[in-house]
Amino acid sequence: MDFKRPDDPYRPVTHLSTIYAIYESDRRFRNLMLGVIDPNAISIRTKIAQHLAGDCDPLACPDPAYFVDSTYHANQLATIDTEITRSREPLADHYRQYYGGTFPIWVTVAMMSFGSVSKM
Repeated sequence: MDFKRPDDPYRPVTHLSTIYAIYESDRRFRNLMLGVIDPNAISIRTKIAQHLAGDCDPLACPDPAYFVDSTYHANQLATIDTEITRSREPLADHYRQYYGGTFPIWVTVAMMSFGSVSKM
């Protein structure tokens, strides 16, 4: 619903209570959908990590030999590196401190956005 007109700040029938009710409805719907989507996202992350760790190598993610398109792989790695660098997960700190920042695939996938995982 559009509460603003180009020539006027707000339509006369606009009330804060209406905007708040729409916001709350959207928030409840989003939380409901996340409850359905989240278990599937975790399952997909797990399957990708299991495949790469078991069938390839736990450190396969940085190796372009395991991927079809090396250019796309390089671009995706840059995105993943940004996500890992930005991560404040205790898991990331542990691997930085004790393993010199070498992340096995199951750790990498846990820190990636679902968008990056889906592209992998």
